Amino acid sequence: ADFTAEITVSWKLTLLYSQEVLEEKKEMKFVYGVSELPYGLEVALEKMTKGESSYLQLAPHHAFGPNGNPDLGVPPDTVVVYDITLHDVKNPQPKWALNPQERYEFALKMKEEGNAHLKEGIKDLKDQPIKAAVRKYKLALVYLEENTAEDTVEGDALGLQVSLHLNIAAVAIRTGTWGAVIK
Repeated sequence: ADFTAEITVSWKLTLLYSQEVLEEKKEMKFVYGVSELPYGLEVALEKMTKGESSYLQLAPHHAFGPNGNPDLGVPPDTVVVYDITLHDVKNPQPKWALNPQERYEFALKMKEEGNAHLKEGIKDLKDQPIKAAVRKYKLALVYLEENTAEDTVEGDALGLQVSLHLNIAAVAIRTGTWGAVIK
């Protein structure tokens, strides 16, 4: 699944050793790579195909880590199990299928979504929304890189590219990843 894909999943989350059911979700829709899913679950979803079911045992470092998840009842450093089904995947149109104006509008939408994730991450001091924001900014840049001087776009495509690079740099400064700032 592309990280901008809308996916529909169902899962049952249990603790490995007690088999206690902590959470059940049926036909839940969300945008892949933007929700606060455990790392191991995101990796598994990336490799799954539509209609596939999987039984996943996630080690603590791929699930909820040393802090666990008190809201779900996951103790610290606990192995969890997801019984998951990927029902549907809806990917956005590829950039080559869009005209310059549509690519610009898609990039603008990705920037706006990235800004919303960034605000959420800064407000709640959460890492996942900040990473999602950077992914949205980078995707927007990919859609803008095809534009040439001959392409006519209603809007400032170059200004949008500069803004996206500045947003990525601002995130890198905030998170202390200085190598990304220099690029």
